[in-house]
Amino acid sequence: MIDEDIKLQELQEAYDEIYNKVMEMIIVKKYEPQMIAGTLMAQALKIYKTTLLESDYLKMIEAIKDSADKIPSMIDKKTIN
Repeated sequence: MIDEDIKLQELQEAYDEIYNKVMEMIIVKKYEPQMIAGTLMAQALKIYKTTLLESDYLKMIEAIKDSADKIPSMIDKKTIN
């Protein structure tokens, strides 16, 4: 249980660090959000491709596709009519 708690804490810390860096790049450095998102996606896919078996990599790609409608926006969007 302790190892799982440590891993969850490490995951949260990594998430927070990357999130903060992304927000800095978008807000402070004024990079286009799509540029940052594309770069992060490309890097993530490279990491998966490097660390997973080919069959697991393909399962991960499928899981990403299948979860597309479950991923929340980074900000609350208001519909403009």
